[in-house]
Amino acid sequence: MNKPFMETVQCSISTLSPVHIGCGEDYYPTNYVIDGGFLHHFGEEALLKSLNSTELDNLVKLANEADEDSIRKIQGDIYKKKDPLKNYATHTVPVSKELEKFYLSRIGKTSQHESGGKKVNNQLAIARHAFNPYSNTPYFAGSSIKGAIRTALLNAENDGRALPEKLTGNHPAKTSNRQLQENVLKYRDITDDPLRLLKISDANYQHPDALHGLEIRFAANRKNKVIKEGAITKVNNGIPILLECLPAYRHCSFSFHINFLTDEKLNYRWNIKQIAQTCNDFFLQHLLKELDLIQHPELNYVDNQWANGLKKLLAGELGNALKQNQAFLLRIGKYGGAESNTLNGVRHIKITQGKDKKTGKNNPDKYLSKTTTIWLAGDNKDQQRDLLPFGWVLVEIGNTKLTQTAQFLTSQAAADYQKQQQLQALSEQRTQFLAEEQKRRALKAQQEAEVIEKQRLQVEAQAVRTAQLAMMSAEQQIIFELTEAFAKDKNPDPNGTLRQALTRAIKQAENWSAVDKQVLLTIGNALCNVWGKPKKLKDQLKTLQG
Repeated sequence: MNKPFMETVQCSISTLSPVHIGCGEDYYPTNYVIDGGFLHHFGEEALLKSLNSTELDNLVKLANEADEDSIRKIQGDIYKKKDPLKNYATHTVPVSKELEKFYLSRIGKTSQHESGGKKVNNQLAIARHAFNPYSNTPYFAGSSIKGAIRTALLNAENDGRALPEKLTGNHPAKTSNRQLQENVLKYRDITDDPLRLLKISDANYQHPDALHGLEIRFAANRKNKVIKEGAITKVNNGIPILLECLPAYRHCSFSFHINFLTDEKLNYRWNIKQIAQTCNDFFLQHLLKELDLIQHPELNYVDNQWANGLKKLLAGELGNALKQNQAFLLRIGKYGGAESNTLNGVRHIKITQGKDKKTGKNNPDKYLSKTTTIWLAGDNKDQQRDLLPFGWVLVEIGNTKLTQTAQFLTSQAAADYQKQQQLQALSEQRTQFLAEEQKRRALKAQQEAEVIEKQRLQVEAQAVRTAQLAMMSAEQQIIFELTEAFAKDKNPDPNGTLRQALTRAIKQAENWSAVDKQVLLTIGNALCNVWGKPKKLKDQLKTLQG
């Protein structure tokens, strides 16, 4: 019986530990501020709205300087404007108290790292997790999910065999990845790759309780074995690595579908149960091994509440679901460990040896079948306890309901639920501010429009007036201006400019026509009545009578 052209299986993802999938973009301290336990990210438009013209000019000036301190000064100036900038944030990400202290200790400051006392600007870039550019929400790329599945399937097909001699080259680590996969899956052309018929959609973040889907963590590199009792096991003493991550404990926060295709050449080789079993065979052994390592009494890196709770689930409900292929484990993203991304039997991991203490030159790299360090997610760059590994996720197939697993993840996320209340309050404040700001801007725009319209009408009226005056005789212009002035001020000063203008007009009217004299007389009588019929003005007006 022929298989259908396409079979689709719905799945959901829960994060068991923090996950970081890079996207090539970073947060920089010129487009974020950290305050009150949160990172607030903003765009260039926020700077334009929050800074006045003098402050903007100062930033431009600093940006154009080739001064070592210019970046530091820019960062410091931007941090000083954190309060208005937060109102324009595109989104907000929780950070730990320790991470905020680290940020405050470095923002706008320099540190002396290089010989000769050369100033080195503190690096506060934070690698972003893959995100939707429209909503700033995280997602799993289908290629990331498929890459982890592919590793497990390749490992099963290879079955621990070493590389054929013809593929080893000068060094096993230099073997072409493409050649290795072609050899394991037995194809020579990409069109014959059986996994091209496995299509996996992207998985967008949508937590059932609307819990936040991002946090900022340190990536801490630690030795994976005890050197000697009491020894410091920290490795990465260089620039601290800051990552935006999917938090642990996000139950069924992503949904995606797997499509199994077929074409005229071949049917899909694996079904969903086989994929689940293969992934569990590969990743479960790595998870258990890692839990034992990071819980080792002399290392004790891990958050034991998390590790013990996960072990209990693996011994019960979750373990049964994995055995029945109702769910499967994957390790996804950066800092998940080379051993989880390479095949048994052909694993050759590059180990950087660092510099020779005597010569100062780099020691040659070496290649081993296992790593010498482990990357862990922490809240503090120097943290040694309560760390978590990167990259562990659980995929539940179809309508699988793992009640105890859901309860465990939800209980572990209790602190995050409290953070969510703060996030919600910040969001509401920002929404209210932006609504009020929109009203203010609309009112300002209306007022500016009214001023422009008033100015337009004044210009138009002046043009009409000028045209009218141009068509009048000198006598008519004098009468027009007197009439205009009286119309503007119905109670003029009896000794003011209008009185003086009237007196001048009466004196000039001796040679006017009778019509113009009569018009001037009418205006003069009206003003005379307003001023209480002063005798001097009455006498002057008599000269206008025929």
